[in-house]
Amino acid sequence: MADGHFVGSLRPRAERLAECAELLGPDLHASSDYGDEHSGRTPWELFGEEDAQNAVSIAGDAVATAYALVREAGVRPDLS
Repeated sequence: MADGHFVGSLRPRAERLAECAELLGPDLHASSDYGDEHSGRTPWELFGEEDAQNAVSIAGDAVATAYALVREAGVRPDLS
């Protein structure tokens, strides 16, 4: 994005998608699948219902943002 791929009104949406990806990225994925090996804690010990609700909210935001970005860019996605 810093190199100018997303301009004008598209940039904030693209930046938000990047934020969502960072929040729900590989580190969280590994912890939610395997737990914390260093402390010996399972995923169920690390995450609770509030964490799950937060993740679902971020994912929903990412989907809505992606749709809006595609729509604003004038691209017709093939959702088949």
